[in-house]
Amino acid sequence: MFKYTRTPNLFSGRRPAGIRLLSAPAALAALLPAFAFAQSGPIPEYIESMSAFEIRELDGAYAPSNGNVSIESVTPAEWRNNDPSNIGLRGIVVAWSGGGKNVGSRLFVHGGGHADSANNGMYIYDYSGGATPTGWQLPSISSVSDVRSNVATYADGGPNSVHTYDGVVYASHNNHIYRFGGSRYISGSFVDWAFKYNVSSGEWSRLPDYPGGDSGAKTIYDPTTGKIFVTVTNSTTGYFFRTDNETWSPSKSLNGNSFPWDSMAAWDSRRNRAIVVGDGETSIVNVDFANETVSVESFSPSGDTNIYSRNGISAVYDSVRDVYWLFGGNSGSPGYTNIYQLRADGSPWTTTRISLTGDSIPQEGDLQGSWGRYVFMPQWAAIGLVGTTSAPAYVIRVAEEVVPAPEPPSALNAQ
Repeated sequence: MFKYTRTPNLFSGRRPAGIRLLSAPAALAALLPAFAFAQSGPIPEYIESMSAFEIRELDGAYAPSNGNVSIESVTPAEWRNNDPSNIGLRGIVVAWSGGGKNVGSRLFVHGGGHADSANNGMYIYDYSGGATPTGWQLPSISSVSDVRSNVATYADGGPNSVHTYDGVVYASHNNHIYRFGGSRYISGSFVDWAFKYNVSSGEWSRLPDYPGGDSGAKTIYDPTTGKIFVTVTNSTTGYFFRTDNETWSPSKSLNGNSFPWDSMAAWDSRRNRAIVVGDGETSIVNVDFANETVSVESFSPSGDTNIYSRNGISAVYDSVRDVYWLFGGNSGSPGYTNIYQLRADGSPWTTTRISLTGDSIPQEGDLQGSWGRYVFMPQWAAIGLVGTTSAPAYVIRVAEEVVPAPEPPSALNAQ
């Protein structure tokens, strides 16, 4: 195993301020899982002042306190000007990449791959703060001179850049980010590589390869057991990765099911199941992490279901309101002007489209999807995301209460 560490002087910015306990009603606290408080604190003023389902651009009066407004603002000049790929910096967002989907207060952006970008930086946006968020940091990135093609690691030991799909997840129980599979720089060939990133130290370590072959991954993480269930595109099997001893389970059958490229998984911690959605997919994955068993079935959403056909959408389970939030996606997706509320109890699987107000979220014109490029902040009823490398980050405020589903048309109107 190799280890790779970058010194912190490669980025500007500052460490998050000291963490204070969230002040909230006891009933609300009881509903939130313990890991949701790992990076929580009093609701920042810039979020508390927002209306339900409002989008806010974090610039101008809401610009970050560390001065780092965009991904571009923390990227070294050598990467802005000399990325040896076709798209350059823009490729870490445009390509089939997301980030370390997270519940907390930090947004992780990491991707690139194929000929789109050789950039292997770990970009972190800290939403904690007061009148404004903290902002972007870049604690680790290889030098351009260290880039190598079609191998697992660059000359300095850093991981090769890949399209990440839904293969990256933040693990709150040990403050690490895990990355599985992907499409490598520069050939685009798929890989079975696995890596972890220590958020505290900025250190990358290589892990045992995914045993199920090369492809883009789907990940389901359980903070209680510290395990991650991983499967790959178009495969009918998957494996549990045990973060405590860094071993893989035997192969697990998905009952003949498999998932398309541009879908992603979101974990319901209350019912021990996940949904896989996007690219036309609507599946339930029942997972017993303790006993390492898994089964798959389909579900049939009702209501406004347009979002499910979009590629690379993002989805997250909200344990406070017991719903999923669906948003983001590829260029032109309605998930950037609307957010979709999906009942998590499945009685029925009602999907309600809610129009967003406030600022507009820019997207690159050839954006392929958002997948895990978000942070869900249940402690503040908010979602953080970004759609370009040059524009600011954004925050969406969700409602404190579940939005009622629209009344079905009467029998008379339906005729």
